[in-house]
Amino acid sequence: MEPNNQLQIDNNRMARLEQTRRDIRQTSLIQTGVSLLIGIICAFAIHYIVGIVVFIVARLIMYGFSSKKRNEFRDFFKKDFVEVALNNYFTDLQYRPYEGLDQSIIADTNMMNMGDRYSSEDYIDAKYKDVGFKQADVHIEEMYVYTDSNGVPHTSYVTIFRGQWMVFEFNKNFSANLQVVQKGFSNSKRKFSFDKNEKYKKVKMESDEFNKKFLVYAQSEHDAFYILTPHFMEMIINLSSNKKETLMFCFVDNKLHVAINNYVDSFELTKAYKKLSEEEIKENLTKDIKRITRFVDELKLDTHLFKS
Repeated sequence: MEPNNQLQIDNNRMARLEQTRRDIRQTSLIQTGVSLLIGIICAFAIHYIVGIVVFIVARLIMYGFSSKKRNEFRDFFKKDFVEVALNNYFTDLQYRPYEGLDQSIIADTNMMNMGDRYSSEDYIDAKYKDVGFKQADVHIEEMYVYTDSNGVPHTSYVTIFRGQWMVFEFNKNFSANLQVVQKGFSNSKRKFSFDKNEKYKKVKMESDEFNKKFLVYAQSEHDAFYILTPHFMEMIINLSSNKKETLMFCFVDNKLHVAINNYVDSFELTKAYKKLSEEEIKENLTKDIKRITRFVDELKLDTHLFKS
């Protein structure tokens, strides 16, 4: 089934979204003004430091009171814009914006450092050109403990992966797992960190251009060359042209996992305090959707000549 790629936005929904945005912006301006007035009064009546503290506290309290309206704005956008757009491209769609990929799906590949803290949202389970896939935004952090100059220990979290994780049906059966990592993609599990029982080895491919850009680790050299044909390697090189992201491909249990480390959240309105443009919304939604579809299109995953 070919997708309907003509994304249309309903004018009534657009007007409602814009009105909600205006309400939030107006409320924010009023809250900031009231907080500032209270802070100034306290600064003159007591001390300027007290005024600053009161302003910050008052602003935080008022921000909390307005969270319901902001959540309604986000819910409306996810339901009436994102889900509608996804239905234009995908079939058998399940979209759960506040749920994500189960951590075990990534951990079970044994190809990614899972850090100490994991979160995920914008879960999609659907088909594109009859190719089944799952995907979600994923954020993985590692705990970092350090001691300051006074000998006091502190804990912070450092992001080791933030982007999209996708799992596609693959159109070739293979008997051994394979990892293809773009150079610059940090925190993947590589040769030195794989379980010794899995016997991964580094494989040098026949393409010098590919070897300059990617590292390949395989349980079987035969399967590595079976999957990574010259044409397939060329397609992977084409997919890795975006300098703002790095990729990892994990071929596990006859599935293709694609990790995109780009520090981008999908399907979000990043400019909620700026007048909304229908064209900008369409452009952003289309960009987020094509971040998924390009792998099916470029890697020809809808071709099942090799599937037995």
